[in-house]
Formats: sequence, C-alpha cells, structure tokens
Amino acid sequence: MFYNKDLFEKAGIEPPGTEPWTSEQFNDALTKLEAINVTPVSIGTAFQAATLFQALIRQYGGALTDPEGTTATYNSDAGVKALEKVKELRDKYSPDISGTGDPEVNVFKQGNVGMTFHGPWWISDLSKLDWVGFAPLPTIGDQPATWGGSHQLALTTDDPTTQAAAAVWIKWLSDNSAGWAKAGQVPARESVRNDPNLASEAPPVSMVAASADMVQLPTQAAALEPALWDQFGPVVDGYLAGDIKDLKAALDEAAAKSDQVMKENLDTFGG
Repeated sequence: MFYNKDLFEKAGIEPPGTEPWTSEQFNDALTKLEAINVTPVSIGTAFQAATLFQALIRQYGGALTDPEGTTATYNSDAGVKALEKVKELRDKYSPDISGTGDPEVNVFKQGNVGMTFHGPWWISDLSKLDWVGFAPLPTIGDQPATWGGSHQLALTTDDPTTQAAAAVWIKWLSDNSAGWAKAGQVPARESVRNDPNLASEAPPVSMVAASADMVQLPTQAAALEPALWDQFGPVVDGYLAGDIKDLKAALDEAAAKSDQVMKENLDTFGG
C-alpha cells in the first residue's frame, strides 16, 4: 500500500506500521479520507485489478487452483466476493480510472488520493515524493494475504566449474540482497529481511517486508500463470466495465477454459 502522509494527517488517520491493517482500520481510513473531500483510494483495471482480485481471493479464504495446480478454483464463492469487492471500491471511489500503464498510481502521484495498491517496483519512484508512505496491503477481506511473485536465477550449463562459480555469485547476491532492496524488491532471504540494517539501507522496503509472510504463491506447475490469468483477466476487466452481469457464470466459463489449458500443459510438459 502506498499512502499520502499529508492527507492521512489531515484526516486524523494514524499512519500504518509494518503489519497489515485490519479491515476495520482500512474502512475507517476510507471514511475519514472521504470526510475531507479527497479520493480515499484509486483502483483501476487491467494489471492492478487482476492482482488485487488474486490477493482478495486469498483474503476471503479461497485459492486460484487446487493444490496440484490441475483444476482452477478462482470461480469459488471467494473469487466472486473478491471481484465484487474490487468493483465496489472502484465504482465508489475511482470509476474513471482504467487502462494499462498504471493510471491508478499516476493519479495517486498528483497528491489528492489517500492510497493505492501496486507492486514494489513503484517504490523507488515514489520514494522521491517525501509525502508518500509505504505499508503492507491491508486486510480488505477476512484475513491477511497478498499476491506475489519472484525473480528466478537459473543455471544454464552442465560445466561443474561454471556451476560452482555461479553458485558462489548467487549466494553472494542472496546474502547481500539488502542492497538490491534499494530498488524496491523485498529480499527473499529471511535473515536479510530481519536484519536491522534493512531499515537504513532500504527504509520503504523495511516497512513492507512483512508482506513476504502473507504472500501465497500459486502451485508450481509449468505455464500455470497464463493458463489462469489469460482466462480470468478478461472477466475482471469486463465485470469492472459493467459488460458482465452474471459474474459467477463468467468465472465458471473462464475456469473451464483454464482447466482445458492446464490439461494441455500436462500433456506438453508432463506432471
């Protein structure tokens, strides 16, 4: 969560800490920001809405797939509630924000929006604005959870000498990833996230590092992300635009397509 410290102070909202807000705290902030005649939160479409949809599915106790990654489950009651909540927030506070290019963040940067939710790659840019604060995604649903991904390092050689040299470098990068965090990435290594020096080396990241403990990654299965996102993504945008009236039916249809693609992936890549 990125928030406007000046607007929070004006509205009488206590700044969030390193733990995610409760749903009660989040709703209280919306009310107080609305009372001072600013936009409480900016919610767009496209990438932001699809990632928020995935986060809220987890917050409402659901999941994108079964544990094996062979059956889509985002059409559950949790999935319906998640997308209904995204639409509720967008319709009420920022109905005109849509499209690619992260317009919800660009509107936030203008200074009249209380908060927005986006990826850590925005941290280095938003850190240039002294009125921007950083915090974990709030609990909008029933329990803390967020969407997340990761960078991957891969060995592409069978040569043992090159492998050994690469392993030394990879370990060094992981051990020293507090420096990488200056660019806005939350360190994967737990010892680095818990290092007191993180607060001085990468202050914004130290505020959101607790997010790593509530990230729920999809099951590790080949080509799983496009099998899911390419199907539910159009439903997210269509529903937010008002073009889809029967949300459950649309999610059911998308999930059936995801199941078919996942079956084809098993045939292609193996289990």
